[in-house]
This record gives sequence, structure tokens and C-alpha cells, in this order.
Amino acid sequence: MSYRAFFSYCFLCLSLALFLGCSAQKKLQKRLTGTWNITRYEILYPSGQREETLNVGTIIFHRNGSGDNDMPILTRDLRTPNSRRFSWKNTDRSVTIVSENTYLAKSWIVVENRKKRQVWNSTTNELIQTMELQRVR
Repeated sequence: MSYRAFFSYCFLCLSLALFLGCSAQKKLQKRLTGTWNITRYEILYPSGQREETLNVGTIIFHRNGSGDNDMPILTRDLRTPNSRRFSWKNTDRSVTIVSENTYLAKSWIVVENRKKRQVWNSTTNELIQTMELQRVR
């Protein structure tokens, strides 16, 4: 195999890998855009205690990478409702929410990725959080 054929083959493989990787990322980004109900939010503490809250609020992902949520701060019986703005970005398997005004600001691993249902996990300071989302529109 000549060098030219070898480099052409490598370039083709690399281009294909980048295209496939980017398409999964774009697919998740497109899928997330819209309004979602947070149907379940669970916190598992290092002690083994589990706190679960149902129908917590909504989260909106805008196409431009911004978003809003009306989810209260959830920490051991403390609830503070307020609308909070954030920015977000994603890879093919994770979503990162960036804000100083929302408890959701962290990186989330996408465990289940469907058009109408999402399940995400995250760990922060030995806490394990699970969030289930149901599409509204």
C-alpha cells in the first residue's frame, strides 16, 4: 500500500469517526430542545438514606444553549422555588448545566435517552442524584 493510499484511508476513517461522534452529540442536542417535566428527583446520601421527590417542576432547553427551570433547591427538606436561568452543552452521553442560580448546575450522565423520556445521573460530594424527565412539548 502506498503512502498516499494509506493517508487517504486514515483520513477517511478519521472523518467517518468524527462525523459519527458529532451526529450523536447533535441528535441529543436536538432531542433535548424543548420543555420537560422533572417527574422524579432522587438523592442518595453516603449514609444510605434516600430522598425522592416526584413532579418537582419543569426544565426548558432552548436551541441557543440557554435554559430555564422552576425546580426548587432540594436538600433535606429545604425547598426554595424560583425560576432559574442556565446555559447548557452536551456530548453524546452527557449534559452539563452551568449556572450559579440553579441546583442542577453540574454534569449529568445520560443513562436513558429517548424522545419522550430521559434519565440522568450525577455525583456531587458523595451524593448520587438521579433525575427523570418527561417531555411536555
